[in-house]
Amino acid sequence: MWDRVAGMSFTLPRQIVDVTDAARAQPAPAVPTLHEPFTSRLADPDTDAAMIADWMSRPHLADTWDRDFGAQRWRDHLAAQRDGTYSRPMIVSDNGEPILYAEVYRPAQDVIAHLYDAEPGDIGIHLAMADPGRGHRGTLHALVGPFILGLLAREPDCRRILVDPEASNVAACSAAERFGGVSLGDHDLLGHRIRLYCIAIERGDTDTGETAYAGAQVTHRGDSA
Repeated sequence: MWDRVAGMSFTLPRQIVDVTDAARAQPAPAVPTLHEPFTSRLADPDTDAAMIADWMSRPHLADTWDRDFGAQRWRDHLAAQRDGTYSRPMIVSDNGEPILYAEVYRPAQDVIAHLYDAEPGDIGIHLAMADPGRGHRGTLHALVGPFILGLLAREPDCRRILVDPEASNVAACSAAERFGGVSLGDHDLLGHRIRLYCIAIERGDTDTGETAYAGAQVTHRGDSA
């Protein structure tokens, strides 16, 4: 699933190694600071792999994430992320109950860097809600804003957040647009048709929630039919 590159950590399926020195020098993405009832932490390969494997076998995630594989492979996948600086796996809980798996990554070290003009401080986010019913009840919507603000509070160099849901996932695309995402087009990526969104950040006081999302001023690469 990944290979060892000389002088580097294991590479993950979307990770690219031909990157600039500035991109390589970025530290691993930070775990956002959340407020009650939500908490976030790094995913533990030993204690979380079975739970995440169960989540990813559920139809709503098996179809979109394409990672319906066993606990041992998930254990390796989580460990590989924690071994490098490209991506960090995270668990978000609501009143102590784990409800969401997140991967926060560096787009300048990811295959989407081939689709737009990535900058070293950019952040990418993938979110997987364990129970789709919670999304329908508004939990995901209530969580995304605080998650982004908590992340920005610990990522002072971040000016843009990238998300790339399946182009056919109307709910996910609508959510990206609700949070200020500007579409950079539809693209074929590793067997999926994704819609790339960029959320541009106007820096303010993240402690008081004054950081805002603005229109993305970026250039996408290639055709976006």
